[in-house]
Amino acid sequence: MSKKTPNTLTYPTSWTAKYSSKDKAMIRRIVDWLNDTSNIEKGWTRTLLARQATISSTTFHQIMDGTYPSPPTSHLKKAIEVMEHDVERHERGVHAKNFVETSVYGAVLAACKRAHIYRGFAVVSAFVGTGKTTAVKHYAKEHESAVLVEATPDMTAAILLAEIVELTGAVVHKSKYTQGTKAEKMRAIITALKGTDRMLILDEAETVTPQCLEFMRRISDKAEVGVVLSGTERLKPLIKDPRGRFGQISSRVIFWPQVIKGITELDANALTRAAMKDDDVELTDEILDAFWQMCDGSARVLCNSLIPGVRDYGLNKGKELTPELVFGVGNKLLGFERPKSPRGK
Repeated sequence: MSKKTPNTLTYPTSWTAKYSSKDKAMIRRIVDWLNDTSNIEKGWTRTLLARQATISSTTFHQIMDGTYPSPPTSHLKKAIEVMEHDVERHERGVHAKNFVETSVYGAVLAACKRAHIYRGFAVVSAFVGTGKTTAVKHYAKEHESAVLVEATPDMTAAILLAEIVELTGAVVHKSKYTQGTKAEKMRAIITALKGTDRMLILDEAETVTPQCLEFMRRISDKAEVGVVLSGTERLKPLIKDPRGRFGQISSRVIFWPQVIKGITELDANALTRAAMKDDDVELTDEILDAFWQMCDGSARVLCNSLIPGVRDYGLNKGKELTPELVFGVGNKLLGFERPKSPRGK
């Protein structure tokens, strides 16, 4: 008999001959998991589960309906694995990170606002791991007029323009022979942006090919929109020299703070509190200082390595959260060196 839960999924009432008893048991397990209230609240659906398991949505729906014409075992195992990983992440306290407005975000926010209002160039350079990319993503998420382009290594001008076309909805003249030349894409982008309140953000700008920055400059000039270039410390020498190859960009920069070398102690404290708010632990000044010392100014090290390590190898094993636990996990398990003296002291 089919099992029902309100407004959710049911077991198949019939199966093709290719389903084994184990396949049927796995499907019932998946149905029960998807019908679980906590998983519904987290947004889990058959479609999402299929995507995370890299299964065609159409194929997965057939499998779950009992109509798939081939043995579904391998697909079902992949779906079950996704479910098990989700459960393990929950048990380990691996939650979606709460955004924290750090000093790095403050610099990104100022750069974006200046570029947006004055329709010019702003540049943000920061060491890796400081949270720069997280900051520009958050700004773009909170401001619909911002168009974020996430660069890839050696991104060419053609790929950059295609990305901006897709993000802006620019209409490019196409034919059966071409999807549009660079010139046609450029014209379409300028048409889509001109007269609007939009702006462009190019993250990891130092990794693109030089021609990309020239196209960004020309788009800014012709469409009269602001542009933020975000990257590592290598971005600064690339465009700083006003008589260099990118001097035309350098002369247009209206906001360019000093290279950000690391998060501050206040940032580290705020990030730690946000990441561990559900861990039921007391974060004393001494414990916060230990996290601050061991992260070495890196938000990524703190949030992606140190705190999960302390949780997995300390708290989840019943150990008390102490400064020595933080130092021990960072040093012995993650290979981080304990500073000889507290940072900033």
